Amino acid sequence: MSKRIKGILDAVSEVVSRLSPVDQFGDPRLLDIQNLDQIPNVPQFALERYEPPRGMPPNLKGVLTPQTAARLREAALKGEDVGGREWYNTTPMRDQFVSRLGEDAGAQRFNSFIDKFAATSPRSTVAANTRRASLFDVMDQQGLPFGGLENSDLPKGYGHLAHKTQDHSLRELQDRGSFAALNRPKTSSFAENLKGNQTPMTIDTHNMAAVMGDPTFKKSPSNTQYKYLEEFQAEIADKLGMTPAQYQASVWMGAGTGVADARPVVEVFDDVIARTALRDEKTKKQVMDDFIAGKSPLFSMAGGGVLMGGLVVPDGASADGLDAQQRDILFDSIMDERENKRGTGEYPSEALADYNRTQLLPTVGVIGQSLLDAFSSGADYVDPLNLARLAINPGGEGLMRFLDDPVVSTKRDALAPVIDAPLLDQRDPLYEERLKEAQMVGGLLGAFSPF
Repeated sequence: MSKRIKGILDAVSEVVSRLSPVDQFGDPRLLDIQNLDQIPNVPQFALERYEPPRGMPPNLKGVLTPQTAARLREAALKGEDVGGREWYNTTPMRDQFVSRLGEDAGAQRFNSFIDKFAATSPRSTVAANTRRASLFDVMDQQGLPFGGLENSDLPKGYGHLAHKTQDHSLRELQDRGSFAALNRPKTSSFAENLKGNQTPMTIDTHNMAAVMGDPTFKKSPSNTQYKYLEEFQAEIADKLGMTPAQYQASVWMGAGTGVADARPVVEVFDDVIARTALRDEKTKKQVMDDFIAGKSPLFSMAGGGVLMGGLVVPDGASADGLDAQQRDILFDSIMDERENKRGTGEYPSEALADYNRTQLLPTVGVIGQSLLDAFSSGADYVDPLNLARLAINPGGEGLMRFLDDPVVSTKRDALAPVIDAPLLDQRDPLYEERLKEAQMVGGLLGAFSPF
């Protein structure tokens, strides 16, 4: 059997296992998560995009090339094998609202929840995202303000490290009732994709990293770039027979950009329902009834322990011997615990403490990478060709040394595979923050380089 065929069979086996009709506790799922690769039966339409007066920004002209298209195509095909087409389809969630409230009221209520989900997505795991969105949605249903709040205003377990960032979108929802597509192209597209409209494309830091071909590239697209990135990739999606949303989710998973949880949104939502039922001693149907009625939000953990494979494991939890789904659940629970205990002074569980310890050496490694970057760049500065340029134009070249890399960078380029290798856990919502902090420390130490 060829490696290609074996790889496809392994991927199919993982998807079949993941889309199991039973939840992490071995009980029947509340939601039917089969056939998620189908396009939802809701209107499909594009969103308005900003049209730059000068056309495509120059910084994209060397990026949106046939070579980039071929690389993204391969990433999309790889991600498709592990469920990329399924990620956005939330029809089973929508059906729960419609079955209780009727078509029009149910769809409106579902869309309202999804808007909160999109607003609270930055730097969140899907489970934490679900929990917080459910709280703000219940507050909205009860006529309470849900925008302009502080973490300290929220019940324990519902705060978030990026709350201030997310609150901009929450306040916009509270004031306008929807997102302005021109001003928030990514958030509005994410909301539309989850509502079932798979024509817009959610272009976030993961997608940008895939387009740039650099997993460490963690910048969101500007409004002037968005339209061209979307059009370029929509053409690739069309040739692959995918919707833009299916393509984008497939690239997420296939390009190795550090996506935290590859399970479809509805599967994680179903697991959160199951965990809430366990914690509150209710049936899953009762949990869903109460949430849709605006009586109580959802929760994704039981007490302070870690939920894993049907057990509440407060201490000694480990990823050893777990399958992919259980590892995802464990990781989500660890991230949730960290958010719940942030600023409380409570001791972490053994699982969280272990995770924190696993990030120590990678953090030191990033500091070392930054030092190596400084030293190699410093060595390049004294390259004869760079020195010759400095002699010819001491003013301009001298200034550029503080603003940009040297023109000749042979030593930096030779060490690039080591310097640019990702070391920290990219699934972690704190990944970018920890990376920047470690790089800053390394940069400060590198400032003492003799070069």
